[in-house]
Amino acid sequence: MPIDPRFRFSGAAATARQPRTDQVSVTSVRRIVPGVARGGESTTEIDADAVLRVELENGFVLWSRADDLMHERGQRSVGRDGDALWRLDFGPRPGHAAAGTSRGWLGLGVRVLEVFGVDLKNMAAAKLGKALEDRALDGAPGLYRVSLDGASPDLKALSGSLPGGATPLLVFLHGTASSTTGSFGGLWDKDNVAGAALRSRLNERYGERAYALQHRSLTESPVENALALARALPAGAEVHLVSHSRGGLIGELLCLGMRDANTDPLDGKLIDTLFAADRTVAEQIGLSPLDTAAAKARDAAYDGDRKALKDLIAELDAKQLRITRFVRVACPARGTTLAAGRLDRWLSVWTSSPAAACLARRSTSC
Repeated sequence: MPIDPRFRFSGAAATARQPRTDQVSVTSVRRIVPGVARGGESTTEIDADAVLRVELENGFVLWSRADDLMHERGQRSVGRDGDALWRLDFGPRPGHAAAGTSRGWLGLGVRVLEVFGVDLKNMAAAKLGKALEDRALDGAPGLYRVSLDGASPDLKALSGSLPGGATPLLVFLHGTASSTTGSFGGLWDKDNVAGAALRSRLNERYGERAYALQHRSLTESPVENALALARALPAGAEVHLVSHSRGGLIGELLCLGMRDANTDPLDGKLIDTLFAADRTVAEQIGLSPLDTAAAKARDAAYDGDRKALKDLIAELDAKQLRITRFVRVACPARGTTLAAGRLDRWLSVWTSSPAAACLARRSTSC
């Protein structure tokens, strides 16, 4: 299918907040809501080399270069003015009917489309992901103290190890490509009366024993994040967790320390079998298969995650942490996959991968 250097997409566009980074030049950000606006057809033009972020009706998020996505999922029609008009179609393709259904990945509508004019300057997706993480975190990854009675989280880096004690610790776990402020900052909003009341109750309960894990979510897996948290927590601590999105996977991994030793399935032999096959939904949604180099990078990342999981199990067995309360909000409980390579090819965030044990791959893994 020939792809135009620019194509017109059905939907009304509005300017969105533009991220800033020294490593990548973002020339424009537009948010498009597909469909027909009141009063007639609404369209916007998109450059073929633009980066698209496509959010489907079930929350699935796909990143892709525009011409690649149009080649694989674009449908060309004729607008009212007679010019070409494009839309994205995630319906079943011939030969793929058994891979998905209207209740699965296929047959989903596009909720919103974001367009980024990006000069990647030959940057690998992993390097770009790290730059974006650094920007979002606004500081080094690690465990920070959180102020529950101030006007903001006022994150303070810890010096030395955490004190033990019988009083529970509260730990916030943020979501993908976000931070503690990004995921939970609304609790400190000056107009959030309910949030202020909640923080007051939390402050009475936890006081200065409230913390947040600032962690990389694009270039590190939840296994690595959970391992870092387990190492930072004091032995024998009672821990209460509040998580958003992917942060819930870190919390679930931390709960492995409370598994029943008599029926423990997580022996070394089982861990060695995890990710034995590439269980992705790429074929189901019509994306191209990985090339040899990308497949090798994915396999190397799997090896790293298996080792990190063994290290995590050993750390949890030694620390004997007790996770007695765990609040999960919008957790992709079946797993999340960061599929990358070159970002100008495609970078996908899958929030419902059937990967074993709720584990995730880093962005260099595909």
